[in-house]
Amino acid sequence: MWIDHQVFERDGELHFNWDVVEALFPAGVIDAMFAAYCQLLEKLCVTEHWHDSVEIALPAPQQQSRQRVNATHQAMIFSPMHCRVAHAMAAYAQQTALIWGGQPPQLSTT
Repeated sequence: MWIDHQVFERDGELHFNWDVVEALFPAGVIDAMFAAYCQLLEKLCVTEHWHDSVEIALPAPQQQSRQRVNATHQAMIFSPMHCRVAHAMAAYAQQTALIWGGQPPQLSTT
């Protein structure tokens, strides 16, 4: 269990808490998630559109991190899968492609 969410209502108020294994998440992620969750709950409390879908934006640091890791400048080569498999078979013909029971299988053409 990475995140345990407890929630209950008492005297007309919503009470909630997260128990989290913080070591499983990068620094700051849980705080950002919890803040976004609290903002969502507050928004749902003050609007007559509580039943509508709500879009939750990523916090700016996470959006910047996502843009940074996705900023690739490598051209993608698109070709049918069978062409790519045939290319890999030719390029790596001497490499083991399958291991069963700890050993490469003995193949026979007869």
